[in-house]
Amino acid sequence: MPSRYVGQRSRLVDSYVDGHKYVFGKKALLYGSEDLVVALAAFLSEIGILPVLCGTGEKKGRLVDSLQDVLGDDFRNITAIEDTDFIELEEIAKNMQIDLVLGNSNGYKLSRKLNAPLVRVGLPIHDRLGAARITMLGYQGTQQLFDRIVNEFIRQKQEASPIGYTHI
Repeated sequence: MPSRYVGQRSRLVDSYVDGHKYVFGKKALLYGSEDLVVALAAFLSEIGILPVLCGTGEKKGRLVDSLQDVLGDDFRNITAIEDTDFIELEEIAKNMQIDLVLGNSNGYKLSRKLNAPLVRVGLPIHDRLGAARITMLGYQGTQQLFDRIVNEFIRQKQEASPIGYTHI
């Protein structure tokens, strides 16, 4: 590994250790292009989040096989749907106790209906400034995505607390 990446990787692994208590066992709904959904499912599974519902509007016929390839035995707990829309995803997700939604800005209403925070990934992201500068590749991109996910869970926990707190 090139030396310039050693520090980035070390910081990422360290943050996994720090953040696991916030993410482990949470359930996520993912949507977007097939490639993005498969990559996010693999990432979430690696950090302890269960990608219980994975959907794409595409009809390539490869989503299930691709998810099985990257998730192995973890795939048995996943519902994967191609050629879907937000109405169908909401119907399926309403009894799944979803903790987190990952996808583009178009899923904002879905995340509100499910009372689960939306972490915006993919395109379009039209309701946040700086979407074109969100890093998604390499250790730095992974670090930023992990931080955004953990911070959403922390924000949600702080807002739900009747007494509020500054340390978790």
